[in-house]
Amino acid sequence: LSTTILMLKFGWLGLLLSINTSILWALGGTFNKKYLWVFGLTGFFMLVIASFNFINLAAAQILNRSKEVGVRKVLGSMRSHLFTQFIVETGVIAALAVGIAYALAQLTLPFVNNVLRERLTVSLVDQWQLPVFILSVWVVLVIISGTYPAFLLTRFQPVAVLKGKLSGRAAGGFSL
Repeated sequence: LSTTILMLKFGWLGLLLSINTSILWALGGTFNKKYLWVFGLTGFFMLVIASFNFINLAAAQILNRSKEVGVRKVLGSMRSHLFTQFIVETGVIAALAVGIAYALAQLTLPFVNNVLRERLTVSLVDQWQLPVFILSVWVVLVIISGTYPAFLLTRFQPVAVLKGKLSGRAAGGFSL
């Protein structure tokens, strides 16, 4: 079996895909690299937009969670423990999103195969590259999406928070 390795570069993100050309040829299909680029770039930009959306929503909830952080700091929680908690929360949310995305990919794959006239599969067991890629993207997204909101939440002064003197500007927001 001959295998073609195609390297796609998305700025800082490199994606290595192996395409078994002999299987595609044996099935009577042709592979158009344009589809790969279109779907790859669409997925990449969707992840970027989702990350910015998550950061925005998490930052908007800062004032609601400020009392929790203030109480935990007064009770002796260290900044690193709070930071770790918020990163873990982001990781759990991202893991649920990955699970839902995998289920949706399995459900929509027959329709995609029909449109592309190909027989594509998404298997976490047969293709070791897929779980490694998903895990890598998950780790990068958790770090990127969780760091800024966790940093904002952990920098509060507990006295100001508990006295109710925390404003939107002090919480990392801005005013015009």
